[in-house]
Amino acid sequence: MSRRSWLALLLLLCCTWAVAFSDSEDEYSRCILQYQKQAKENQAAMLIAQACNKLHNEGGFLFDREKAYYQCLLDNLPGVRNSIAVQKIRSACNQLYLE
Repeated sequence: MSRRSWLALLLLLCCTWAVAFSDSEDEYSRCILQYQKQAKENQAAMLIAQACNKLHNEGGFLFDREKAYYQCLLDNLPGVRNSIAVQKIRSACNQLYLE
C-alpha cells in the first residue's frame, strides 16, 4: 500500500471517529436533558449522570447486562426524593442485572 493510500485511510478513520464521538456526545446530552430534570435527590442526580455517561460515552465497552443495569437506573431513579430509596433502587438494579 502506498503512502498516499495509508494517509487516505488514516484520514477516513479520523473522520469516522470524530462523527461517532459527536453522535455519542449528542446522545449523552439528550440523556442528561431527559433524566436530570426529574432528579429530586443529589445521589440520584449523580447516578443518572453516571448512567448517561456509561451508556452514551462508554457504551461500546459494556456488556449487555451492564447496559441493562444503567438503563434500570435511568428508568427508576428520576423523581426519587429519598436517599434510602435511591440505594434500594440501585441495589435492585444491581441484583437484577449484575449479580
